[in-house]
Amino acid sequence: MKKKNFVLSFLLIISLFYSDTIFAHSSQEKFESINQEITYNDDGSYVITTLEIIPSSRTTNVISGKKTATAYNSNDVAQWSFTLSATFHYEKGITATCTSVSHAHSIFNSDWTISSESSSKSGNVAYGTATGKKTILFITTEEKTVDVQISCDSNGTLH
Repeated sequence: MKKKNFVLSFLLIISLFYSDTIFAHSSQEKFESINQEITYNDDGSYVITTLEIIPSSRTTNVISGKKTATAYNSNDVAQWSFTLSATFHYEKGITATCTSVSHAHSIFNSDWTISSESSSKSGNVAYGTATGKKTILFITTEEKTVDVQISCDSNGTLH
């Protein structure tokens, strides 16, 4: 009888652990938010910049996000993108600090290349910049630079 109670107690504890994990995961997905900005250029091209907030446990005071700038031509076709990713630590109502930053790019049109890209952090802000060049027959016909930044306030809100 004691062995049976032990096994039942063990199973109950395991099921509670898994249900907390499942509920925590589903509640994190609810908090994910996306903000978008569009910048139009004189030639009809534009850049869509999207901020995605990656949910984390509210008890850790850590939040991560990524901001992607995607360059489109005047025919609404994506040409290339640059993504800045950052993680922040914050003390509720007191301070926030960027603890890590990285960047990546994607090319959707083979006429484009990324000629330079970089990322850095300072205080509560992550910075990133990339320059794309369109080359046809070894001649650069177009060049676009995107600058993105992600900041975190002391309440753990990303901007």
